[in-house]
Amino acid sequence: MATKILLKKSNVNSAQPQTSDLDYGELAINYEDGVLYYKTNSGVIDVIARKTAGGTSGITINPITANYTASGGDFLLANTSGGSFTITLPPAPVTGSFITIFDGDSWTDNPLIIDSGINSIEGDGSTINVGIGNVRIDFCV
Repeated sequence: MATKILLKKSNVNSAQPQTSDLDYGELAINYEDGVLYYKTNSGVIDVIARKTAGGTSGITINPITANYTASGGDFLLANTSGGSFTITLPPAPVTGSFITIFDGDSWTDNPLIIDSGINSIEGDGSTINVGIGNVRIDFCV
């Protein structure tokens, strides 16, 4: 089955698509601002990537240094240099959502703890201690 990505575009400063502008699977780019949008499973318009300060393109990654409850679509930079902490996965994840966690320091020294919350990861409801540095972890529902 061939899949075609439909890209809608704008060059108007600060223009964002409305929920009625995008169907599921469609993308919208504002090439004036350098922002790429999509429509989530819950029907909300969200950002996939944003041009960062200084003009380079990339994904906006949230730096985390303490306990945190993740949401679908999060890109997290987990810095455990101040000690281990826990990232709890969403209690009610939306099918098709994802969470990406990057090593923000060396998890080898201070492991990152992943708590599945009220759900399970691959049928296991326990926490996971990630003690391997320089890795990225992706969770998909």
